Amino acid sequence: MKDRLVIKNFGPIRDLDIELKDVMIFIGPQGSGKSTIAKVISLIRDKTLSVGLLEELKNFQLEIDLFKGAEIQYSYKGRVLEFRASPLNHLDGNHGDSKTFQTQYIPAERGFLPHLVETSLAFQDEGVPLPKTLLRFGSLFQKARFYISEIHINGTGLTYKFKNGQDRVFHNETESISLVNSASGIQALLPMVLVIEYLVTKNGKEGNTFVIEEPELNLYPTTQKALTENLVEKCTHGHNKLILTTHSPYILTSLDNLILAHNIVREKPELREEVAKIVPEEQWLDFDRVGVWYVDKGTATSILDKDFRSIGANKIDDVSEEIGTVFDQLTALRYQEERA
Repeated sequence: MKDRLVIKNFGPIRDLDIELKDVMIFIGPQGSGKSTIAKVISLIRDKTLSVGLLEELKNFQLEIDLFKGAEIQYSYKGRVLEFRASPLNHLDGNHGDSKTFQTQYIPAERGFLPHLVETSLAFQDEGVPLPKTLLRFGSLFQKARFYISEIHINGTGLTYKFKNGQDRVFHNETESISLVNSASGIQALLPMVLVIEYLVTKNGKEGNTFVIEEPELNLYPTTQKALTENLVEKCTHGHNKLILTTHSPYILTSLDNLILAHNIVREKPELREEVAKIVPEEQWLDFDRVGVWYVDKGTATSILDKDFRSIGANKIDDVSEEIGTVFDQLTALRYQEERA
């Protein structure tokens, strides 16, 4: 039986019914509900959920008190978990039974972490007026810096080293800069990469669900491509699962290339070695394991092209057409007198 998620009247989501895949990407306008869906999935799949759902939703900055009549239904392995409003922490069924995933939520606010660490802020779940998701991720980041003291940052030519109690970003063997003084994209990227490497190394490739908000934050397109390849390589093997919220066409296009590599080998196995020269085998992505949804107007619509086994990025590319139309109109005005 396939895993499914149904959400009704919850925050910006009015009516959603989707099949849950191993790799899930949610795109759409700001405030459309991408993060709401990702947060709900991360909670209902998390085997470590020990308090009421209502309390955990508050920790995820979801103001559920405004949405009476909300319903969440999660179907997995023949079981159905139901959460209903009044209050929404009512649970029918055993949440912990047969749950094998530990969710790692990587928030968009992660770019603040280098500065918080620099000020020696102790990341605790209580007593600090910051989002709980950021504090929990910060705690993991602090552990990761001691566990992995050096890591190369794909797509940047940079290397991170935790040296003499300091976070340093090296441009070459000798020249470095403190993490807090590095580019904003690096400040958001490095804690994410380090925590993922730490968890995959420490826990092996069993049972992590990585939920990442806007992985592309402040990153140049080529770095987004390299990051996407790294995320697929690190977060989708074994029993690991990956959930992304994004606004970036570069993320989608990069994922589509990895799907295409798998498609070619699936259709023409004799080309395996040739494909591997272009895209490493550990980055190939099976189309059947992927779900991509456009979130808007209270629901989510799949943008996968099942005939071509690819991602249809038209929803994001629409803005390129709009920009092109404005350019054409202005150009026509510019040369209107000359043509006359």
